[in-house]
Amino acid sequence: MRPKTSTIERLQTAFVEALRERKDEETEINEIKKRVDFHIEENDYFGTLATILSLLCQKLEKETTNKECVRVLNNQVENLMYLQNKYKIVKKQ
Repeated sequence: MRPKTSTIERLQTAFVEALRERKDEETEINEIKKRVDFHIEENDYFGTLATILSLLCQKLEKETTNKECVRVLNNQVENLMYLQNKYKIVKKQ
């Protein structure tokens, strides 16, 4: 039989678990920021995002009857490729 835990102990455990989850989320956010920064530095952020959306469009075309959604995403792919070819992201001072 497990010993009975007090309300304080349960709150402490919940608090520690919440801190761990927050640390995991912060780590994930930091990793995402690093990947974004990498693609910006390599001057391929828009192209990378366009590729991801294009792959998503291909999958949606096979799995959905909502052709309007696919059309909108394809238009955004074209917009991103225009940006990739014409512009460069520069960090604000």
